[in-house]
Amino acid sequence: MRLKQNDAQTNGFKFDETYTLKPAFRIFSRSSESSGWAVFFASKPAVVYPNHSVIVTQGEENPNIFYIVRGLVEYTSIDENGSDHILEILGPGNMLNLQPVFGRNPSIGTFSALSECILASAHKEEILKQMKNDDRLLTEMLEAMAFIIGGLNRQKTISTERSDIRALRVIHMIAMISRRVYQEDDPICIRMSQNDLARIVQTTRVTISKILSDMKKKGVIDTDYGNISIIDTDLLLKVIKEKAARSSSPAAP
Repeated sequence: MRLKQNDAQTNGFKFDETYTLKPAFRIFSRSSESSGWAVFFASKPAVVYPNHSVIVTQGEENPNIFYIVRGLVEYTSIDENGSDHILEILGPGNMLNLQPVFGRNPSIGTFSALSECILASAHKEEILKQMKNDDRLLTEMLEAMAFIIGGLNRQKTISTERSDIRALRVIHMIAMISRRVYQEDDPICIRMSQNDLARIVQTTRVTISKILSDMKKKGVIDTDYGNISIIDTDLLLKVIKEKAARSSSPAAP
């Protein structure tokens, strides 16, 4: 399957610099109008990856660089103690498995489809050739690497927040991706199980169930099997800000 250039262009979005909440994960992506890589990958073969399928395994030396056209990709790493850590949730417009560009480096983590994904790919030799001939592509690649490094620092920050705030931030982040990339309006449906959300937020399913039940009573969201629908994204953002403000207050319980 090959994607038309317009297909890739409709899936790019700009990071909203006015967004006052720190994202739980990386949601930055260049808009298709300014991204050289979006144009490059638009003509490359693309593959559909089912939900929960593995794209690249930790320790694997895969020579291909992937570009997310549609869907969400989970980036996890297993430490020496066997504990699984979520490093990033990558949205459309992001590239993944960049290590081969800088040598024969195995992947330091596993990339898996968090939802059904469409990914375009190209061999590292072609990527290197393109960067050699186009300084803009080289700059974009370095920026992508910088965001990967920055993601580790963001994870340290987000891990100190309460589980309810972390969960609502993730839900809001994914809703905003749907709005910016796919032009969806409220209600926005997120196809994600409570188990997956609990794993991402690093809490229990019981805790997630309580958080979603509370938000449902407030009229912020609705739930169905394997789905979370955000009824009012503005109200969700307001709730997150209020919870974060109370949490940071010295008088907060």
